Amino acid sequence: MVRQDSFVNGLIAALTFTFLSYWFLAGIEYLLLSYGKSISDSMGWDKLSYYFGQFDGFSEKTHYVMSLAGNVIPAGIFERQARGYSIRGLVLTVLVMLFGVIFYFWGDFVGAS
Repeated sequence: MVRQDSFVNGLIAALTFTFLSYWFLAGIEYLLLSYGKSISDSMGWDKLSYYFGQFDGFSEKTHYVMSLAGNVIPAGIFERQARGYSIRGLVLTVLVMLFGVIFYFWGDFVGAS
């Protein structure tokens, strides 16, 4: 593990944790879609789907926003270790990705078709 405080370490951490958070959420979605119905049927939780509806998976926006939110883990680690330059790299990378997500979903945000 590299212990030096640099902008590049924050950039690498942001990209890595964004990727891992995305695939972690995709794995949870797969488990809920694959096994959720069979578990609720075997446990007799028919009223659960009546009250909350059928789970059809997370939206694409949810995947992207939650994957960006996964960067709080390296931010906390960098803060505890007083690695200021790494935090700058992390925050700048997350902001660039966040503006990319906003630009990609701009039509949904302003209500255009």
